[in-house]
Amino acid sequence: MVLPNNNPTLSGGSPHGTTEIATFIECPQKHGYKYSAKLTPLFRRRADDGRDTGTLIHVGLAHFYGAQITPPPDWIQDPFYAVTAVAQEKGWIHLLRDALTTLHLYIEVRTKKPQFTKIVAVEDPCQVYLTDRNGKQHIVTTRLDLVAHYKGNLVEANHKTSVRMSYARPGIDAAARLQFLLEAVLARSKYPNLKYVMVNPIQTSRNPDGARISDPEIIDLSPLAFSRLGCDIAFWKEKIAEVEARFPDPLNRPRTYLCKSRFGLCDFFPLCSTGLATLQYYTQDR
Repeated sequence: MVLPNNNPTLSGGSPHGTTEIATFIECPQKHGYKYSAKLTPLFRRRADDGRDTGTLIHVGLAHFYGAQITPPPDWIQDPFYAVTAVAQEKGWIHLLRDALTTLHLYIEVRTKKPQFTKIVAVEDPCQVYLTDRNGKQHIVTTRLDLVAHYKGNLVEANHKTSVRMSYARPGIDAAARLQFLLEAVLARSKYPNLKYVMVNPIQTSRNPDGARISDPEIIDLSPLAFSRLGCDIAFWKEKIAEVEARFPDPLNRPRTYLCKSRFGLCDFFPLCSTGLATLQYYTQDR
């Protein structure tokens, strides 16, 4: 039986989101393929399994914590049911065992030892308008994994899942770190009383040592840091607009040749390595 998917966490990436900015910093050409030309790879990498498993776990956590809101959102389902429904819809059945095993451990641990005293919001959409050096306003959007009270303070918790615990931290690579910090800016813009941003690291069951839930990592960013990050976001939005104006063809934009060593293998690496003639073999319209 195909389970119905009533889930707000899979609404799709925003063209104004923090992921878009991180992608542009990785490589303007990759940004052109993904966001301007609306292309997607036809092949899967091993890294995709880790990312998609993380998505399934995020779905389960949204329903687990969402049920603790008073009153709960009308889309709340049993976490394991919700994860199974998404896995069926997306064709990720081969990832289901890992996701459910990890989610079961997380819920078991956090039910015995709750982290938060009050859940405020889950998968909370928020946006902010930022002004660049030319006076142009840019809208930036994201979804906050979790906003809750933690040890008497309002915090934004960012779930980070990985096969290895060390890679569940936001500082491992530049793109993940930037995306995490951008989300912190947007969280503070919507919740002015937000005290901390915290990383909620979750190691999946694919690790030889099994799934593992660690204590959260608290990141206290000063008001000056938040202000500077807003300027940085506006700067990168300005650069995206400049590249799009100078290179209107999304299939012919500057490439970051060090992208592979800095950020890992690109989704469009075969295209970048063998030329535009092979476009049809690796990408398709969304």
